[in-house]
Amino acid sequence: MTLYLAHRIRNMASQTYRAVSQIQRDVTWCVTGTELHNGIEDVGAYVTLLGIPAVPDLESFMNIVMDGPKVRLEQLAKLYDSLCIRRMKDDPNLGLLKLLPPIEQIEKEIQLSPSEQASYDAILQPTLKMMPRAGEELSKRQRKSLLTEITRLRQTCSSSMLVSDPRLAITRPTHSTKTRAIVRQSVRVFTRLLIFDI
Repeated sequence: MTLYLAHRIRNMASQTYRAVSQIQRDVTWCVTGTELHNGIEDVGAYVTLLGIPAVPDLESFMNIVMDGPKVRLEQLAKLYDSLCIRRMKDDPNLGLLKLLPPIEQIEKEIQLSPSEQASYDAILQPTLKMMPRAGEELSKRQRKSLLTEITRLRQTCSSSMLVSDPRLAITRPTHSTKTRAIVRQSVRVFTRLLIFDI
């Protein structure tokens, strides 16, 4: 079995992970360019899915790579080297940098309508208060909350109808219940299509 865009199964509590882990297989390949999203547990999801006898579950993985709250970088590097085929852009044997075009960065500022700006600001202001101050360390829970808020900001940029958040009730343009239901259903169908791609 080959999992293309395998970062979609990084959450071991998700239905997608549970469904994929139940598939009978002889060999498993996880293909991703984003192996680490939120934390070391993401890597644990891939490793346990590979079915390695020495690492049957997340707890075993964490015992190998963690020393209390700190990551054992040497152990993690050994595990990576034994399991991963990594192609780095600057690998002289591959010469990928010669094949790639030069980086071109284009920034465009967009204008939001007054209602879009109000929706964005309604999410942005509380999110800014969650940002750590210089030298401040966020807890794991705080980091997850912050990532959730950043995701809401991105969704709000696409359409405030995608975000279920009471903070947007005042700022959101009035759409019929039917229109909101159609938009949300479209997003669900699209999400299922993306997940099916695995």
